[in-house]
Amino acid sequence: MKKVRRLLLFTICSILLIGVSTAGATTITIQPDDGKDSMTWSWGNINQGTTSLLLANYSNGMHNKGFLEFDLTSLIGTGAAVTNATISLFHSANNVSGAQFGMYQVTSPWEELTITHDNLPSFNSTPFSILNIADSDVMVRREWDLTNLVQDWVSGTYNNYGIMVQRIDQSNPVAMISSSDSGDSNRDPKITISYDPVPEPATMLLLGSGLIGLAGLRKKLKK
Repeated sequence: MKKVRRLLLFTICSILLIGVSTAGATTITIQPDDGKDSMTWSWGNINQGTTSLLLANYSNGMHNKGFLEFDLTSLIGTGAAVTNATISLFHSANNVSGAQFGMYQVTSPWEELTITHDNLPSFNSTPFSILNIADSDVMVRREWDLTNLVQDWVSGTYNNYGIMVQRIDQSNPVAMISSSDSGDSNRDPKITISYDPVPEPATMLLLGSGLIGLAGLRKKLKK
């Protein structure tokens, strides 16, 4: 009978610990209404903070960059553990099969309605995420993994000044990528983040109690 009770207690404690460890896992999606985006191009000192495109195809090899920044204030400093973060951009036109597009960490502030090619913010010269497009599809979403960078923002390792996206293997043709001003919310840039929040104090107490119970049970079982 004692063995049965111990086995039952062990099972209850195990279920309790599993429930504590998995409870609270959260996934959120943030649209650019919670952030900002703008395009720049190499042949004009013109702000494009309200244009419908984040990247476009210009003639004569004129290169352009897209800048995005999402509002992550609800996560920054919370101690949340980011398990996955993906940015999704809408590719509306231009066959770019074989092209490479990189995401770069922006390292200084910028403003959506004043940024131009002549006043670009600083950014890391090495992309932290690269997408190789192997198809000729359009009207599809393209995704890049941002997990490590988002974790660094959330933990405070780096300030969140957003990201820059550009084609890195050649200037043209460039995919037409929609901005938040496209007029169609289905084409808006978005970032999806999955994370484990820091447990509440009561949850930590429950977890500690479960661990103590399991430790005491193991000692009894050894006897």
